[in-house]
Amino acid sequence: MDSSKPPIPRASSDDPDAARLVITDVQTQRRRAERRSIFINGEFAFGISEESYVRYALFRGREVTQEFLDEVRLAEERYQARQVALRFLQRRMRSVQEIQRKLAEKEFPPETIDDTVEFLRGYGMIDDEAFARAFVNDQLLRRPIGRRRLEQELRTKGIAKDAAGEMVSAMLGDDEEFANALAAAEKKLPTVRGDDPKKRERSMANFLASRGFAWGTITRVLSQVRERLRTADDQTDEE
Repeated sequence: MDSSKPPIPRASSDDPDAARLVITDVQTQRRRAERRSIFINGEFAFGISEESYVRYALFRGREVTQEFLDEVRLAEERYQARQVALRFLQRRMRSVQEIQRKLAEKEFPPETIDDTVEFLRGYGMIDDEAFARAFVNDQLLRRPIGRRRLEQELRTKGIAKDAAGEMVSAMLGDDEEFANALAAAEKKLPTVRGDDPKKRERSMANFLASRGFAWGTITRVLSQVRERLRTADDQTDEE
C-alpha cells in the first residue's frame, strides 16, 4: 500500500474561512463500487471504503478537522490491511511471518502490520503452533519426508529454528521417521538402475538425504532394502 498521503486541500490564505475543511463532494468510484472518493474544499482528498465512509459519517457538507481526517485515514489503512490479511488466509493457514511479509509487500507501514497481526491473533486466526502442526501433517500426507526437511520448510515459513525442531520431533518419532524413509525407499526402488550394488545404494542414500532423512535412518533403510533385494535375487535364481 502506498503510504504517501496527498495533502488535504485548503482554501486560499486570503479567504476568511481558510482554516475550514469541508467535505464538498462524495463520489462512488467507477472501478471499485465499494469505495468512495472524498473531496475536501472542492478537491479530491482520498479514497475510502464504504464501511469507513458510513462509520465516520463522511457526508457532503460536513466540516471536519485535520486531526479527524488523520484518524479516518489511519482507521482506513488498518481496515485495508486486515482485508488483505483475511483474503490471504482464505486459501490456507498462514504463519505470522507469512502475514507480515504479505503486508510488507503491499507497502503497509510496520505499525499497521503489527496492529493487523494482533487483531488476527485476538480472534484466533493465526497461531504459529497450530500452523506448524497443520503444515507438518499436510506435508506428510503428500509424500514421506524426513524431520530435517520438515524443519527446513517450517523455517522458510517463519517458524523459529528451536520451535520447528521441537514441533517436528514431537510429531515424528524415530519409528515414524524410519517408516517414512522405508516407504520412500520402496517407492523409489523400481527406478533405481545399475549393475553395481554400491552405486544403487549410493543413489538411494542420496535420494533419502534429499528428502531430509537423517543418516542413521538412511543406514537402517539401506540395510532393509539390501536384504529385500538379496531375497528377490535368490528367488529369481531358484526359478
